[in-house]
Amino acid sequence: MKSRQDLLFEIKVSVFLLVFALVYVILTLVGIDTSGRFLQGNAGLDPTTFPYFIGIVFTGTAFYLLVKSIYQYRLNTEKENTDAAKGIGIPVVEKKPFPFPVKASLVPYIAFIVYIATLRLFGFILDSVLLSIVILFYLNQKNRMRNIIFAIVFPVFVFLLFNKVLDVRLPIGYIFGAKY
Repeated sequence: MKSRQDLLFEIKVSVFLLVFALVYVILTLVGIDTSGRFLQGNAGLDPTTFPYFIGIVFTGTAFYLLVKSIYQYRLNTEKENTDAAKGIGIPVVEKKPFPFPVKASLVPYIAFIVYIATLRLFGFILDSVLLSIVILFYLNQKNRMRNIIFAIVFPVFVFLLFNKVLDVRLPIGYIFGAKY
């Protein structure tokens, strides 16, 4: 069973993630230009579909984490109250340092914000390759060659899938001559 301090920390993190996800969804709805400068696909998709879907999934996941954390916190509190009523001593749990540094966990969020800000400049492929390299090397520094291969192959695959199969144009970037 988790300590009250761990559960309170989990609640705070889930509230932060929920707010972040909601801001992302709002920015997705407001920030993407759908005035016709991007070509719309024949599959019933437009440039807002995928980012909006990711935002909805992210919001749902953060909401689930919040509800689960609050539920576990209430169960823990009820168990402690029941044990106290029965006269069972509640062991004192020392607060252990959080094993994952919170400041270091901001690296993916900062990388993603930079990705969004530079998407039109660098285009989807280059920007996604750079984001993938940062995230993969941040998470797994041992398999460098696999990280580089995946960081190149996956964005190219997604680009080809959207452009060729789904007929949804992804940004190619100002530095490659795109005129939005």
